[in-house]
Amino acid sequence: MFKKSIMIFLITMVLVIILQNKYSFAADSNEVNLTKTPDNASQLNATRITPVLDTKINTGENLIYCSTFQMAWNSLCQDILKGETAEIENAPDYVKTLNNLINELANVSDDSYVAMGGLSQDNIVERFNKALLEKFKDVDTKELPIIKDKFGHDQILIFAYLNKLMPFEHEFQKTKPILFQSNKESWVKSFGLDYYNSRNESHENILKQLDIVYYFDYGEFSKSVKDNNIDTITLFKNGLNPKTGLIIKLKTKSEDDLVISTLSPLNTFLDTFFDIDNRINNPSTYRYLNDSIPLEIKNNITNNFFNIKTLKPDESIRIPNIKIKIDHFYSELEKKSFLNKQLLKNNYYIEKAFQDVKFLLNEKGVILSSSVRILMKMGRSDEHKIYLVDKPFVIYLRSKNSNYPYFMAYIQNPYLLVMPNNNEDIF
Repeated sequence: MFKKSIMIFLITMVLVIILQNKYSFAADSNEVNLTKTPDNASQLNATRITPVLDTKINTGENLIYCSTFQMAWNSLCQDILKGETAEIENAPDYVKTLNNLINELANVSDDSYVAMGGLSQDNIVERFNKALLEKFKDVDTKELPIIKDKFGHDQILIFAYLNKLMPFEHEFQKTKPILFQSNKESWVKSFGLDYYNSRNESHENILKQLDIVYYFDYGEFSKSVKDNNIDTITLFKNGLNPKTGLIIKLKTKSEDDLVISTLSPLNTFLDTFFDIDNRINNPSTYRYLNDSIPLEIKNNITNNFFNIKTLKPDESIRIPNIKIKIDHFYSELEKKSFLNKQLLKNNYYIEKAFQDVKFLLNEKGVILSSSVRILMKMGRSDEHKIYLVDKPFVIYLRSKNSNYPYFMAYIQNPYLLVMPNNNEDIF
């Protein structure tokens, strides 16, 4: 039989969290202050927001996706374009993916979101605000994205909002900090369960909320099979070597999945999700092992290194606390004109495309909220275009009768430029 030493499952790289949820439980004020001004994604180190799942994952940076942008895009195509896909000049690649999904149902429950679009003159702002207040009666109005801005009567406005709460039935423990291992090691707060004791009722309640779907550590595994005189070279079928890592499912009061995986990601979010989901739904690990391996050994390997399911006495699990509050302007969409006939005739273009995401995970559960605004304006998108000499430049003077300049300068920094007076209006 394989015997494992007492160990602590340290989740040191959260790759995928699969969920959608509704928000208002209380926790420590220093961990739940989601009203603080969000970080701008363009200014946040090594962090990107993506509107679609088929986005490449780059090592060394965070990647965040929330389906609210797709919700807003669907409203644009259904409410404004009456089922047409949105065609935009020089569109970024992800627009094709957005358009391919306009007829898909929202991937969250109906009570968790509002999405609609329309003309300002048709009271779209009032209708959106009313829908927010009616659907999210239990949410503090200060947390709702109530629209207070004034818009031109011919502006087209698209709004979407998602708000979900997924509290745990029983709070996990606040556990010791984790040394998070990435490009730079850092100590981070964690929650989980330390030194599981089957005679402790609170431990038993917490453990009911935890499924260890997959766990494999090649170094630990190699030692164990060596102790049992098994040749690791011939153990696995070609091309089916298991990945090192951990997949866990956490159960909340919601029926939605909360999945965390430390397996190395594949090329895109979508590929990574399918990889993890397949391992969850097809947990049998016999497919990894050569047919010549005796059944008893297969069972021992599977039970001790793959299908663990739960903690054993004195084992622990620690999961990093997550707190995200970030906003993002899709500048690559701004000032782009529509090519759809009904919008082209009035020269509609995208004035602003904005998304914010707030996400919290700790011992109490999960909070997620996200909003999107897409503002469309009538007129030529380039009518106020400004050409700026706002970077280092070369300047020279040359007589029309000469082949060479008689004056030339390269201005690399502002020390030779004229600074504005204090009372001059910069903005």
